[in-house]
Amino acid sequence: MSKITIKELACMAGVSPTAVSFVLNGRPGVSESTRKKVLDIISEVGYTANISSRCLALKKSFNIALLYSESSSPFDDLFYFEVARGALECCNARGYNIVLNKIRYENGRAVLPEVITRRNADGVMVFQDVSGEVFRQIESYGAPAVVVDSYADPGRYAGIGISVPSIVGTALDYLIAGRHRKIGLITTDFIPDLKRQVTEAFPAKLTASGLEYHPEWVMTDARDEDSAAVCAAKILEAPDRPDAIFCTGDIYAIGALRALEKRGISVPDDISVIGADNIIACRYVRPSLTTVDYDKAPGLLPGTGGRPHGGMKQQIHVLPGDGAFLIPAHAAPLFQ
Repeated sequence: MSKITIKELACMAGVSPTAVSFVLNGRPGVSESTRKKVLDIISEVGYTANISSRCLALKKSFNIALLYSESSSPFDDLFYFEVARGALECCNARGYNIVLNKIRYENGRAVLPEVITRRNADGVMVFQDVSGEVFRQIESYGAPAVVVDSYADPGRYAGIGISVPSIVGTALDYLIAGRHRKIGLITTDFIPDLKRQVTEAFPAKLTASGLEYHPEWVMTDARDEDSAAVCAAKILEAPDRPDAIFCTGDIYAIGALRALEKRGISVPDDISVIGADNIIACRYVRPSLTTVDYDKAPGLLPGTGGRPHGGMKQQIHVLPGDGAFLIPAHAAPLFQ
């Protein structure tokens, strides 16, 4: 069977080819009744548009380039896997494709993939903060760009990120509601802006809640599960132990759980652990991990004409795991 053309669709619907084109491309300019009639006929005959013709007509590629670095690969990092899945769902809903590419560096300069240098992307998403020079290099090819999971100061470049004080506050409020009074922290120094914001928000929240800040319970050099386990072990070497540990990433919390288990420390009976990000691995560790969850679908897809919807800064809440009962047997109540 030969492919049906736009002219034939127009004839079937009793409208002009231009009206059919408007409907196919989601443009205004036709009445709702005409739009419905054309869409019904398209569905009935199983018409599919020629993507090459559509790209030429609209001067769009319908590609969104998603760039990642060694430390933000969605194939290696479960957090970025979740963000990539959210980006894919957003793109699919708007009729766009995701093109995954890694940023390579040669002699200290970023080597961008051909999907950008050949201007075959309508927008660019970059996982994790990059230097302003790299971002300007990306923008020089004409496509709008945004950094996802950004902790950079406003004004450096377009970025989407979670509010660190909100994450810290949500986690500590949950622990404090469980009557914890001695809370430690495991975070990372790999992203300097993130470390700065966490190490500012954490003591500030403790002080505002009438709790004492213990620097010996704060570790800032976690990079992965193994290094987080080392961080937890260092915290346990302190003369006095915390009754809860907040980890700014679930993978760090999983490392902390491993270190506690190795030393025969029960979670949550002896020490409670709470993570952040709600990665898929939370479901498979034992005890299952209590974590701070939020919408990881990027709120704005550059180049799609979309508007912010959801974003990484909204709907922050705690998902309790088996450690949801957060009052250790030996702990005195925080509030009388």
